[in-house]
Amino acid sequence: ATVGSVSVHPNNRGQGYMKTLMAMAVEDMANEQITMSFLSGNRHRYQYFGYELGGHSLEYKFNKDNFIHTKSKFTLNPLTLTKVSRTDAELILEIYDVFQQQNIHAIRPIEDFYDISTGGYSTLYALRDSDIVVGYLSAHNDTIQEIVLIDNWNLYSALNTYILFSGCETITHKIAPYEVDKATAFSSLFENWSVNVDGNYRIFDLKGTFQFYLSIKNSYQPLTDG
Repeated sequence: ATVGSVSVHPNNRGQGYMKTLMAMAVEDMANEQITMSFLSGNRHRYQYFGYELGGHSLEYKFNKDNFIHTKSKFTLNPLTLTKVSRTDAELILEIYDVFQQQNIHAIRPIEDFYDISTGGYSTLYALRDSDIVVGYLSAHNDTIQEIVLIDNWNLYSALNTYILFSGCETITHKIAPYEVDKATAFSSLFENWSVNVDGNYRIFDLKGTFQFYLSIKNSYQPLTDG
């Protein structure tokens, strides 16, 4: 479970509303037997509620020259970007099918998929090969929040398509450590990269948390039984 926006009106700060609401949220999670909770925000503010920094993510930066000088290493497959609007019900269904094919993904009800995918001022785009949807990306200016493809061999083409489409000199994209296919593809392409702290975690069930993360790791790296 996660906690989204936490805010109190400026005229009512200092009266304990956030503490009360966060305590209620944590109690709800415990009652619902949530294994682990994640949120972003001020480290020490959320330590009061049992959260601590944990995990890491990999952030990659690409520029236009990267795609010019590495094109001999990749196959450029001409893709087209189509901006998706709320009323494109059929296209959203096609994108949603790609989303659900991921081994690991959040639960997003179809009726909320567009709103979640366009959060944080992002725009949702369908990636097409001719008329066939091969993936999608959600981006805001020079930051790609999500890029999901049926086949990751299209990553070079998809990123190249977006940087040309956006007109940005550089673009960035952050991935999880378990996205090994993306990391492998990016290794010959990126201009720069960094390892960042992922966010604030509260663990309710330590054994369940270990089982969850080990099952993820076992999906791309065989682990010894037990």
